[in-house]
Amino acid sequence: MRIYIDTNWFLSHYQAITERKAVLLALRSYAHRIVLTDQTELEFRRNRDRLLAELRRKIQKSLEVQPWAASLVHELDEYKELVKARDAMKSRGEALVRRIDTFLSDPFSDVSPPASVGTRTTGVTGIQGPTR
Repeated sequence: MRIYIDTNWFLSHYQAITERKAVLLALRSYAHRIVLTDQTELEFRRNRDRLLAELRRKIQKSLEVQPWAASLVHELDEYKELVKARDAMKSRGEALVRRIDTFLSDPFSDVSPPASVGTRTTGVTGIQGPTR
């Protein structure tokens, strides 16, 4: 029996908060049964970069935190700690954005799902060998 996984399932890992690696590892045990069509791979590649760019923009936007406060609190330890936490978050967020940039520049750096599981088909029939 062959298993077909729709492109949207693969793309959902760029949008949803799920444990992507665990699911892909589980799928590898069924790799000999999974069928990927050319259309699935093309749709995935076409939409992957768009979703990663959208994720990148959202992360960058979330880093634009500016704690506003009256001069009354600027000298308080709590405010200084808040500013340090913001700066640390911004630094880690920028590192995350750089990591996403590597995903965008190298399509296999994030272990692209259609390239990592399954058997490719041409059209609907004609099963070929394992993917890459």
